[in-house]
Amino acid sequence: MTQGAYQRIQVEAFDWFIKVVNNKVERLDFIQKEELYGIEPLVQFFTKELEDYFKGSLKRFQTPIHIQGTVFQKSCWEFLSQIPYGETRTYKDQAIFVKNKNYVRAVAGANNKNPLPIIIPCHRIIGSNGSLVGYAGGLELKKRLIELEK
Repeated sequence: MTQGAYQRIQVEAFDWFIKVVNNKVERLDFIQKEELYGIEPLVQFFTKELEDYFKGSLKRFQTPIHIQGTVFQKSCWEFLSQIPYGETRTYKDQAIFVKNKNYVRAVAGANNKNPLPIIIPCHRIIGSNGSLVGYAGGLELKKRLIELEK
């Protein structure tokens, strides 16, 4: 599946949300002003948390989150949320947590669907041999995040 890039734009005093995939516009949504009312403090809080995380001064996010997914996905993401800052676990550890050591591929698939990477730290999952494998944001970013947390 191809990842898209998202951008908020303003044209003629209207706010739009545009999604681009493979150098083509895939989606254009009109943002209603009432949809934005009251979210600015949360956006500012979350932005500050992200900045602090990348400075190395934030170990655990406090931003309130709303997760949507299947029961299985939520179970996988719960495991990720329990991995302490600076530590890693394997896909097998995660599969055992969701009650079946043979679900390695299934938990990897659930991790790939994680809607809140970094907050729900799927980058902390590594291969059983210690290798960096599988990360929706790319292995270079995964490596950077793991090194940041050392």
